[in-house]
Amino acid sequence: METTQLVDLELQVDYLLSMVQRLQSENKALRQRLADAVHHRSELQEQHFDAAKKIKLIISQLKEEVE
Repeated sequence: METTQLVDLELQVDYLLSMVQRLQSENKALRQRLADAVHHRSELQEQHFDAAKKIKLIISQLKEEVE
């Protein structure tokens, strides 16, 4: 191989390595965002469940008062 071909190959390898590192970092960040979103969704579902329970209790109490 000629020196210029080796240099070109080295540049390509360096570029690919930097792309792999960037993609790994981006992938890690996206996985963290996904985990955070799943956790937040779980919290919201729990709040929704609690609110629905309270509303049902209030409706039940109102029905008792009307009767």
